[in-house]
Amino acid sequence: MNYVYLGGIQILVKSTFKEGINCPIVINLSNKRFINAREGNLGIVEGNLSYTKLFFTYYPKYCISLKDADFNDALSLHFQIKRKDLFKPRNHIMSNYYQALYTVTNSNYGKVYKNKGMIEIDQECTGIARIVEAEVQQAQIPDEYEI
Repeated sequence: MNYVYLGGIQILVKSTFKEGINCPIVINLSNKRFINAREGNLGIVEGNLSYTKLFFTYYPKYCISLKDADFNDALSLHFQIKRKDLFKPRNHIMSNYYQALYTVTNSNYGKVYKNKGMIEIDQECTGIARIVEAEVQQAQIPDEYEI
């Protein structure tokens, strides 16, 4: 087996405080193998833990070689709490749980979920969260090339 096909990752963030407290949060899923952080950005979810939880699924839809030098950096979660006045330092404001949906394969030519979006927010969280799509850059052919 040479590759891991990343079919999806489900992420649940749960607050450690009572319901109703305004706690805006930004969650960034990225691929830290890239030198440029902008290129490695997979997607951003903005939400609020005032309802105690935020649940979403991201579908990477690509393979990673098991021989990749930075294999462990292929999926990285970053959290930012927008309020600085909520908890004292060194207290845990939330817990998170994730599970990866993957396949180990010999080929980098696996089937993909063609009818799925890149990120889906759970129905319970649709009123308190929104997706900020990662910017997709268009390929451009340099002027000096002729076709």
